[in-house]
Amino acid sequence: MKPIFPLLSLILLSGMAFAQYSSPPLSLLIGNNTAAAAALDGYYNSSYAQNGTANLSIGNFSRLVNLSASVVIVGLSPNIGNISCVSEDIAVVIARGYYESHLLDPYGEDFDHDQCTEIEGQTIARYNNLNITFSFRNTSETVPFDSTFLSLPPSILDALESSSGTENLTINVTGIITFIFQIDNPPQGDCDEHNYTNISGILPISVNQTFLVGGNQKLVFLVRPILREQWFRDNRFDTIVLSQCPLYRAEIRMNGASMKNISIRTFNLTTDEFGFMRMTSNLSDAGGNGWMEDPSAVATPTPLEMENNSFAYAYMFNFSYQGLGDNNLSIAATDSVLDSEEYNDTLRSRMLSYNGLTMENGQPVNGNSRPSASSSEGSLTRLEIGLGLVGLVLILAFLNFWVAR
Repeated sequence: MKPIFPLLSLILLSGMAFAQYSSPPLSLLIGNNTAAAAALDGYYNSSYAQNGTANLSIGNFSRLVNLSASVVIVGLSPNIGNISCVSEDIAVVIARGYYESHLLDPYGEDFDHDQCTEIEGQTIARYNNLNITFSFRNTSETVPFDSTFLSLPPSILDALESSSGTENLTINVTGIITFIFQIDNPPQGDCDEHNYTNISGILPISVNQTFLVGGNQKLVFLVRPILREQWFRDNRFDTIVLSQCPLYRAEIRMNGASMKNISIRTFNLTTDEFGFMRMTSNLSDAGGNGWMEDPSAVATPTPLEMENNSFAYAYMFNFSYQGLGDNNLSIAATDSVLDSEEYNDTLRSRMLSYNGLTMENGQPVNGNSRPSASSSEGSLTRLEIGLGLVGLVLILAFLNFWVAR
């Protein structure tokens, strides 16, 4: 097994695993995984190995050799917990390596009985018959497996941009690995002369993995005041944000000034046996901070958007403020791969008015007050009931009482 990192690197990575980050450490994660992928070219892991045999022959000599290779789809980078959100840096990291038994004895053999010893030289495994297929919804694209760090094809990236956050990207590696054995078979009568011959065996490979993916679409809409007008004693700016990728922060601004910064999650880094780094996140305390995350159900608010997008993450942000008249309120929501969406609206706060003349504070009405109708004096209308009608009612009541006895 090929070692990936020296001891010093492992010590440094162990220290990072205990560090907490207030913002997504994307550059650190991507840089690590790019370097780790380079070290995974030639990394054989017997736990993931696919095995086979090949009967190799030179002339009348033949021998059965064991072939073994491990191809592991390690992960999508970057990731947040169990989800990878689409970004220009998203890539798949794959580990590949091989192991084979020797065709000849390490000291050589005279397999053709010509008094010259045949020597086995280097053994090479070639991956040029392997392909990677990416499949998402109705989009599929196949590319050669030519690197252990592979960016996603453009057509797949385009499709992933609208992934709800509950959909899977499937990655398949299929094809054959060719094992080439180089044999030095000197010509008869001149054992000092080199005569190299290559013989090969093939090993079929098939590996697949699915990854939960999220897009970069967000939808923000105003919940309160729904009519953009409200009583100044209860000013609200309450919004709902739907997102396909987990949010990590939000900022509320009023008339261009920052009023509230909301931290939704913090991040940690972990490193697995392949040296592949993953982000984990912890939700910040939402209690009393005016926000709530609900990742439990998928929302598809078709009446509220131009496209038929679905969203796995729903957020409620509540904010109250002081002020009278028109104020511009905005919210900027940023997800865990630093993609942002901003919403702003102008809300009017008014006082109540009385008699169409004065406001709550006793001042004359103006544009900051709700209109009211003026009042006028009136008189009560007299209602006269004749004695005969009253008498009839009393007689009926008495008869009803007497019959009941």
